[in-house]
Amino acid sequence: MSGIICECNEAVKNLGVANCLDAFGRPQRITFVPLYKEDGTENYIDTTTAALDATYFNSLQYHTDTNSRFYPLPINLKNVEMPKADPVYQEFDDGTKKFVRFGARSMTALVPDIAPIYIGKINSKKCGKMGIYITSDTGNLGGTERTKGLLYPLALADNTLNTMWEFAGGSTLEMGKIAMEFDTSVLDEQFNWINNSDISISLTTQFKGKTDTNIAQLAANRGATTFTVDIYTDYGSTKTKIPVEGLVTADFALQNLTVPATIVITSATESTTVPGRYVFVIPTATVTIDLRLNLSTSTAAKPFADGTWNDVIIGLD
Repeated sequence: MSGIICECNEAVKNLGVANCLDAFGRPQRITFVPLYKEDGTENYIDTTTAALDATYFNSLQYHTDTNSRFYPLPINLKNVEMPKADPVYQEFDDGTKKFVRFGARSMTALVPDIAPIYIGKINSKKCGKMGIYITSDTGNLGGTERTKGLLYPLALADNTLNTMWEFAGGSTLEMGKIAMEFDTSVLDEQFNWINNSDISISLTTQFKGKTDTNIAQLAANRGATTFTVDIYTDYGSTKTKIPVEGLVTADFALQNLTVPATIVITSATESTTVPGRYVFVIPTATVTIDLRLNLSTSTAAKPFADGTWNDVIIGLD
């Protein structure tokens, strides 16, 4: 069935069921996924070939192609509601009516334990063709199965995602409130899931996505063979941002901007007194050129994103 009208060649299906049917569980988390990759093909999870382990899911949440990347919301949603509107009929003056289309399903939830800036990060997903996977409180991962073995994200209706910030009240906490509507092409009968027993990674504790980070070159710190930068997240107060700690030399990549080339970093060492402050030692030959620092694709650096780093040119003082 197309989901819109009856088809003349639609087979009449039988109503027998298997002896034991699994239950999906209560929706608890969502993962945003662009519906289409950069090359125009659809994103999906292929359960017929993929080993559904940490390596596989890390390849999705840390994918270099942002249109192929999975963006898990690393927070348990509260008060999740997913009502479906009534179907639409056209009524005639003789008292009869004909089916026009199914009603759209919507979703609302509270998002606790987030900062106001996180609201904008969620709302950035409202543009373009976006879908979601739903993780249940039992660890099942739900989506839509249009082809056996392939689990696609549930398509969202364009520009219906909206997240807002709620200030604390006399009996309520400060938190986010999220709302979205699913595309009417998402049919109830196509909803299916991957059982948690088939996934060898916790989607509630080990699937958190990337964190946006920033760098700032310290004034008057570029020496003959050294420079120093602070690396921090978007989170924290206006004065004091939460630093990015624990990075090592292999987590960075350095480019020569004067004569485009990669520079091998001698060492990168985090300060023992200022978290998130890193001192770099570089070859002497780079002293008079402009540099650009980025994160490499090493395992340790993968949870962090460096989207704004290209705006910072490390120059000679």
